[in-house]
Amino acid sequence: MMISNFIAVICRVFSLENNRKHTMAAPLQIGITCLLSGILLSGCTLWQIQQAGPDLQALHAQAQQGDVDSQFRLGLRFYHGLEVPHNYPAAYDYFRKAAEQGHQQAQYLLGTGYYEGKGVPKQSEEACHWLEPLAEQGNLQAQYIVGMIFLEDKSTNKLADPAWGAYWLSKAALAGHSAAQYQLGLLHLAGKGVPKHLGDAYHWLMMAHQQNHPQAKQALASLQKQLKATPQVHRYQHALKNQAHKDFAAVQFVQFRLKQLGYPLKHVDGIWGKQTQHAIDKYSKQNQLSLPEKISPRLIQALRDNQQASLQPMTQDK
Repeated sequence: MMISNFIAVICRVFSLENNRKHTMAAPLQIGITCLLSGILLSGCTLWQIQQAGPDLQALHAQAQQGDVDSQFRLGLRFYHGLEVPHNYPAAYDYFRKAAEQGHQQAQYLLGTGYYEGKGVPKQSEEACHWLEPLAEQGNLQAQYIVGMIFLEDKSTNKLADPAWGAYWLSKAALAGHSAAQYQLGLLHLAGKGVPKHLGDAYHWLMMAHQQNHPQAKQALASLQKQLKATPQVHRYQHALKNQAHKDFAAVQFVQFRLKQLGYPLKHVDGIWGKQTQHAIDKYSKQNQLSLPEKISPRLIQALRDNQQASLQPMTQDK
């Protein structure tokens, strides 16, 4: 009974600590709480389940037997504080078990938890581990978050690669994600991960504004002061209409990275052409790569892995 009471007190401390903004005045208290959290997590979780009643106990039993849906549902109970107090470590423990069995919602919540630092330390690499496969499957919010992760500063995130971040934001933006459209507009303004191009910046910001993105209107107003005339056609519309290779985001990423590496490319516009193919052929020959004629996952991965590329902003692409 004394042990149960002790665990109950610790659980209440965890709940408070998860919702309190810490200050530098209490580092010892925080450290002790974190240490106790690691030691007593399993006991605290079990105690909470036992107090919640037979339905939750049955769900726990099924989760312990490896039932993926039960693991996810139990994680949700702790995540949202349904029938049990909020317990993020327990929630992520069950989400991870479900995620490892391929449960996509668990993968998403686990990835976003690590991205936001919600109940766990912020870890960009761990967030990408769970979210990038979802991005590859077309999850727009995952594409947006992964894009933002790769745009983070190199000093705080070893994954940082603005061109790859722009690739994922382009994917989401083309599918109508307003926040991705807004961020892509800002990237074109700064020449970060994409060429500096005021026309492209205008169109992405306008698309975000048309979906009522809260910051796009102000950014557009500032940009219009720099434009001599309103651009009429966005370059990606030409790309989708006039080329056999439809993946605008992939073409633009390959062009941008090859130009960073010094290969002769006049334009980085997402439009497939002979100049792009010539640069790919030259890159493949110099790096002894056997690649198909057009852009392939192997080529994209090789360019991602290439550490010679400068990540400095590129001059405006006319």
